[in-house]
Amino acid sequence: MRHERGVDRAASVMETASRSSASVASDVGETVKDLARYAPAASMAAASASAFVITARVARRAAYAAGVSCATPVLGTLWGIASVGGASALAGQVARTVLEWPNGSMPQGVPGWGGMTLGGLRRPLETLHGTKQFENAAGVEAVKDAIFGSLAYAVLGRGVQSALPSDISHPGALAWRSMRSNGAHYATESQRRTLAVWLRRDGCHHCGSRVGKVVGDHMPPNKMAFGSAAAAQAAREGSWKTKLWNFLRMVPKQRFYPQCRPCSDVQSAAVRASKKILVQHNGGAKVGAAVALAVAARHYVMKHHPEEYEKLTKKLERFPLLVT
Repeated sequence: MRHERGVDRAASVMETASRSSASVASDVGETVKDLARYAPAASMAAASASAFVITARVARRAAYAAGVSCATPVLGTLWGIASVGGASALAGQVARTVLEWPNGSMPQGVPGWGGMTLGGLRRPLETLHGTKQFENAAGVEAVKDAIFGSLAYAVLGRGVQSALPSDISHPGALAWRSMRSNGAHYATESQRRTLAVWLRRDGCHHCGSRVGKVVGDHMPPNKMAFGSAAAAQAAREGSWKTKLWNFLRMVPKQRFYPQCRPCSDVQSAAVRASKKILVQHNGGAKVGAAVALAVAARHYVMKHHPEEYEKLTKKLERFPLLVT
């Protein structure tokens, strides 16, 4: 009897193990299927986001070297549009490229890429820098991506200028929240507490740093607003005659922005010397990635759900810039 019970128990254990193995194998199989289904989309999203962020960073470094900041009139706006538009167009091209990889080919709209495979890149420089870079279809899609990406970044990033470096003597590229200042007076304790919360949440409006003590940064700086440090000091001491004079000569209204101590020190030196100093930042990466994902999603829907995409474009025909 004992022997028979042992055999039954062993058979039961083996049967349970067999069912467990079959269940695990089934789960693994489903996981593999899911990966096969979503891997192209995930690869496309990652590649597009990387292309946008890297391109935007290179453009920002070029602007820094050229002395162009978010505060530069006209040229700053044009540079920002070119940077974001170019990054969006490249993100869209990368999305189209990755979407064709499962088929072993590259987008047919770009000459020279038809026989390109994962094993290697054929004529990449000729393809990207030749006299005929795009066919008509690819060129139109690139323009659409540039327009769509620029509009999306302008909304999400609070203007395309936020893709550029900050000028230490002007509101920074990452400026978001601000409060009215007390004229030339420094921030009160209550104001500093609020500014500290903003610094932890949004970062320094010039460089994006979220660490250290907060400084209530006058914008424009006192010396620039009042004409000299002595005039700013006189405004702080403030007789009614001084206030009236400042009103008559239209001293600009100042606001407090959250600023980190290192940027405050750089600003003090720049204002004293009347020198233009630009500050680099790493902000905008999340916004750029979001824009790249939206651009990539457009190509994904256009390829895999053409009917729905066509319906959407018809609805947007009333807004030419949004018809993508």
